[in-house]
Amino acid sequence: MNRPPPARKSPAQQTFTTLIYAYLVIGVLAFFGWLYQLPYVSSLVSWLTECFDPLISPWIYKFLHLNNPNLEVAVTLGAIIFVALLISIPFLPIVERWLIFDRLRTGERQGIRVQNIRAKAKSDPKADNTAR
Repeated sequence: MNRPPPARKSPAQQTFTTLIYAYLVIGVLAFFGWLYQLPYVSSLVSWLTECFDPLISPWIYKFLHLNNPNLEVAVTLGAIIFVALLISIPFLPIVERWLIFDRLRTGERQGIRVQNIRAKAKSDPKADNTAR
């Protein structure tokens, strides 16, 4: 059962994944901040929901036949996060440079090279001059 390790993600894919998780965490924190009435978060989320209510509320009622304020807030935050993600895609190379994935991978490659050189030196009796 010696399977090869899975292929690594490219730095661009890692950056995109990191960005998605960051936006999801921001969205979840904003929703729960609104739900538990945190001072600044609740007022900002309420204002955003009121701004987008004429656009989103008819669609929610049309497809789900519901008028639920929690659902409206969740859909509004989801739409805002989706648009923010689309806007930030062109800036991924800049964010990629900030992250250190490439530097870590370079260091890992150097470590593997050193291990290979040591293993070769141990297995090659001609390379060891102290055996004489």
